Amino acid sequence: MDVTVLSGGSGSDSLIKGLVQVGGKEVKITNLINLYDDGKSTGFCRKVMNVLGPSDLRKVQYSQWCADGNRSDAITELYESRPDLTFNNFVNTCEYIVNNLPRSYEKTIFKNCIMIFNKHLTKYFNDNNIEDDESRNACLESFNVANVIYSTLFKTHGISKTIKIFRSFLKIEHNVVVNSYTNSILTANCKNGYICKCESDIVELNGKDTITNINIDPNPTTNIEALDCIAKCDMIVISCGTPFSSILPTLKTLNIGHEINKSKARKIIIMNNEYDTDSIGFSSDDIITLYRKYIDFNNFDILVNADASESHRKPIDRFTHNHIFEMGKGEHRPISIGFGVFSIYFDINSTILNHYSYAFDFDGTLYDNEHTKISEDNLTLLQKLRFKHTINIVSGNSYEHIMNCGNGCSGNGYILNGIIVWADGANNEYKNGKLISSISDESIHIDIIDKLIEFCIENDLFFEIRGQRKVFTIKCPRGGRQLIKRDIPNVGLCHIRFNGKSSIDISIDNPDKDMLYKQQQFETLLYVGDSPDGNDRNMMERSAHSITIDSVSKTNVLLNYLTTG
Repeated sequence: MDVTVLSGGSGSDSLIKGLVQVGGKEVKITNLINLYDDGKSTGFCRKVMNVLGPSDLRKVQYSQWCADGNRSDAITELYESRPDLTFNNFVNTCEYIVNNLPRSYEKTIFKNCIMIFNKHLTKYFNDNNIEDDESRNACLESFNVANVIYSTLFKTHGISKTIKIFRSFLKIEHNVVVNSYTNSILTANCKNGYICKCESDIVELNGKDTITNINIDPNPTTNIEALDCIAKCDMIVISCGTPFSSILPTLKTLNIGHEINKSKARKIIIMNNEYDTDSIGFSSDDIITLYRKYIDFNNFDILVNADASESHRKPIDRFTHNHIFEMGKGEHRPISIGFGVFSIYFDINSTILNHYSYAFDFDGTLYDNEHTKISEDNLTLLQKLRFKHTINIVSGNSYEHIMNCGNGCSGNGYILNGIIVWADGANNEYKNGKLISSISDESIHIDIIDKLIEFCIENDLFFEIRGQRKVFTIKCPRGGRQLIKRDIPNVGLCHIRFNGKSSIDISIDNPDKDMLYKQQQFETLLYVGDSPDGNDRNMMERSAHSITIDSVSKTNVLLNYLTTG
């Protein structure tokens, strides 16, 4: 599942961790950020190298690395420590930190960056007549060494390549995309005349005045990758954080707001727990008013923390899609914020989590031959889930096929133990390898079976006979089902129907997963399938709640979320 998160550097830390903790390893996050930060060592790196600010990129990539469960004291030192550097020992101190890192190809690149930065640093001091050691060392106090490397790579390799180098070094699949590569400065005008001349003035405003508008100079050219990550994702989340420095500059960038409005992804905004330093006095309602200049909030779900300050948890009456979860005071609890986001994405409430039975389609939903590791993890997660809920697998395929897939995952089929399997056209009920019941006992006459086999052989079509001749399935080439259905020989009173995206089923009783629903009288059922226009449709329409899934990867995210609940 691809999730695009609009964020700053540290505001999305809990969100990133929570999405991975709740959704699992199939959640792939792309943080969409701007690089206008110019405070502390970041601001000095911008001056020395004449580049955008590296700190938010550094913070987000470190958060992504931590979210995947990684730990390394040396990497944490690189990303988080702020030693007081001196000009005379600049190279030695930076190289000492880099030398402690795990062995990698990138270490050579990092050392080279330190030497290049040192040359630019010397030139900067000389050009600005900063000659005495005391003045030079004052510029290097509380200095993050990773910022040195990032800013130098910005200069020598470009921002996009820098992101790739650190993704490789940290071995993370998550990504970061910036709104623009234009080396702009962020400023702001305030209500009582105060002017924030740079981004650090904005985040350090602390109620001295109230920002009325922000300015980006020069006007940034939009990065096409930013538009792509919005257009291609499954979910867009606007993170909590500093609105004027983190979120609004990205939304203000040309076409980003338009692309968000156009996207069909699920859209969620997470409100802050309390006032941030750039927005003292701005309630949740005020923040949304600011964002509405650029995006249409009628298509957004709003996630509010029940533990937030009163100004940030009051209902936003103009919008109906409000969701309140207990997510902790101060910083959001990662697992709580992740749980809230996926509850909204899957439209699942506490009643479904605590009282429903769950039914899953098999092929394409739980299992895919091309993704056996994810499929095995899905079946393993079903095992965990069955101790809290009644679990059904409902498949038009044969029980033998499902068992073979289970055996391929576990080696002995135990992975399906305790799970009710409706197979053979959803006609036969199995549990622990035994046939428990059947909806219908009628089978297709052997003469019709022979005719269908002959037809398939003549037309070079793959076929399968399922469930003691209950269903004869023909696999059709893409776009050819209508013609094949027209040419099928006379099958008497048998029913012919489309199934899934490429199959035709012939059967006596027109078996349908919907028959299972009628037979069992499920009062509370969550049904998960991959084909709302095929064999799953009636089941989805009649179930109390249904979820359409288009890959086993997304099913994996759903199952991780359900087991967390």
